[in-house]
Amino acid sequence: MLETDIEMYLCERVEALGCYCIKLGTVAGIPDRLVATMDGRCVFCEIKRGDGKLNANQVYVQNRLQKMHHQVVTLWSKDDVDNFVNSFILFK
Repeated sequence: MLETDIEMYLCERVEALGCYCIKLGTVAGIPDRLVATMDGRCVFCEIKRGDGKLNANQVYVQNRLQKMHHQVVTLWSKDDVDNFVNSFILFK
């Protein structure tokens, strides 16, 4: 499965719930998407396919964001997207 397939699935799932899935990517290593929920929460989402891996810039940026108390997740499959939506958006 391609990363774009997983990314499109993420957007469809969260936007169907009234959330906003913002495309990022102007800074090296920045996560692919920022999901903003209806209740004011945000989470950075990096999309990778199952056999992919985070590069050094992505690891650095994710660690930096987490040290600043931002939520960051890496989604490797459509199942990961479903688990993210179910745990972060539906069951806050």
